[in-house]
Amino acid sequence: MMPPAVGEWWVRTWPGLLGVVVVLTVAAPAAVASYLHARTVVARHDPVMAPFLPLSVDGMLLAALVVMWVRRRRGVPVGRGPWAAFVFGIVVTIAANSAAVVEPSVEAYAVNLFPPVALAVALELVALVAGRTTRTADRTTETADRTTETADRTTETTAAALAVVEPLDEPDVDELLPAVREWIERHDGMPSQRQLRTEFGVGADRARRLMEAA
Repeated sequence: MMPPAVGEWWVRTWPGLLGVVVVLTVAAPAAVASYLHARTVVARHDPVMAPFLPLSVDGMLLAALVVMWVRRRRGVPVGRGPWAAFVFGIVVTIAANSAAVVEPSVEAYAVNLFPPVALAVALELVALVAGRTTRTADRTTETADRTTETADRTTETTAAALAVVEPLDEPDVDELLPAVREWIERHDGMPSQRQLRTEFGVGADRARRLMEAA
């Protein structure tokens, strides 16, 4: 059976590992293909900006997805801004990849449109999984903390209850009263409850009664 500490670490870590695998196997190749298609289109009109404009579109798309993931992780609504940026980035990317088709055909459009769609879907799925798993791990940690706190309070309550329970074999107040008065004369002062409990082996209630009687 996996130890609790290892299990908690795995719950927190595996979404990140999944994200790395997805980015390396799906998102990264799709981003490269989408960038190359868009650069081809931009180069027809502005060769100088061809390397940069596609990066701005893909960057806006990635930024929107990162904001979505962060807000989901914090448990707050995504909001219209990130969704608007995400949709606009998808539309521009799809349009650029469609314009890159040289000889229109179903196969050509499928090849050119798959990279931006795959990139968006892959990153969105990673954000969903990571956000939900992080919230689950946080709730698990909070539950464990509350359980530990409750156990500590129960232990303290039990210890306090045991402290006031009178020992079954402790002497009677009348039997101890002469010894207590002798202790008072010898020390020239009234002992505290703690001293009475320590010196004469009585509980808290009997120590209180001894102080009243003495």
